[in-house]
Amino acid sequence: MQISFELTTKVMAVYDKYYAALEDGTAQYLLPDPGYKWVHYKEEERTVETFRMRLASLDVYWLGQINYVQSDQGNRTGITFNTGPELSRLEDAQVLALYEELDAVLGPSS
Repeated sequence: MQISFELTTKVMAVYDKYYAALEDGTAQYLLPDPGYKWVHYKEEERTVETFRMRLASLDVYWLGQINYVQSDQGNRTGITFNTGPELSRLEDAQVLALYEELDAVLGPSS
């Protein structure tokens, strides 16, 4: 399955929002919508534990990307990072809010 640039941009905007909130201390204000109607994630996938496992996988992947960029081999731009992505730092409510937003962006399953 090929993902469009537009969809990738929307997904990354959601992640950026949560990274920024973690860094500026406003993450606690990102709350799930109790009336949200899920469209992409199946019911059995919609648990905090499942979402946390996915976030942990993303954190590992992005940490690897950061390490590559900062390595002698990859860092030709001088980019440095003082923190990792660590979306796993989100509280349960924010994890659910994040995945609601991703669900809305991803839309119906194919």
